[in-house]
Amino acid sequence: MAAGTLDPNAAFKRYFSDPDWGAKTATGASFNAIAILLVMLHSLLLPVSVLLWSVVCGYMLKVMRSEPSGKLPEWSEWSETAISGMTWFAAATGFFLIVLSAFTVSFMVGIGRGWLSAHSTKFLPWSISTFALLFLLTLFISLLTAFLQVNMAQEERMPAAFAVRKVLTRFRRRGREMFVAWLLAVGLNFVAVLIPMCTILGAFLVPASSFMASAISATILAQAYNDE
Repeated sequence: MAAGTLDPNAAFKRYFSDPDWGAKTATGASFNAIAILLVMLHSLLLPVSVLLWSVVCGYMLKVMRSEPSGKLPEWSEWSETAISGMTWFAAATGFFLIVLSAFTVSFMVGIGRGWLSAHSTKFLPWSISTFALLFLLTLFISLLTAFLQVNMAQEERMPAAFAVRKVLTRFRRRGREMFVAWLLAVGLNFVAVLIPMCTILGAFLVPASSFMASAISATILAQAYNDE
């Protein structure tokens, strides 16, 4: 596959042609399952769950960094994997706080203008416009952070997670491929959770299915971002 070519079939083939894909999936699924279980047991265990999810996130960075047509990376260098995952979590949280900030500003304006009253004629326009703004802003940040994550994975440094101008410049050249890759990634992760949750027994497969979808999505996003 040529560099910079978006090929979802190759992403699936990469995952399932790895002779150790089952063991690698089981490892990632175990981290996901334990993290979910800990959160369900007690909210005070959330930091431990975040640490476990950071390891999984760090592994996805390794998937994005590795050769798109090669084998999946090995589970190794646990501390570095966790640190890189936590670093990305911190960066992504900062971007999504923009959505919270936008909601806060809109909410304060609504209160100040008296639009939050059910009797106000401005309530409906305010609520619809606020929802539309937050929805579009969330989609944009989701698209942006998807490729900032790839950029950070490939450059292996913290500032790369904030290289917004670089990602937007790359989007100008490869906008179609990057947008399609993002849609595929969102769809894969949505289906990986939705379909198993349709049955009680299937819900137990979510840790594994979500890990598989994330790993395949990571390859697809890296394919679309590469243009060298």
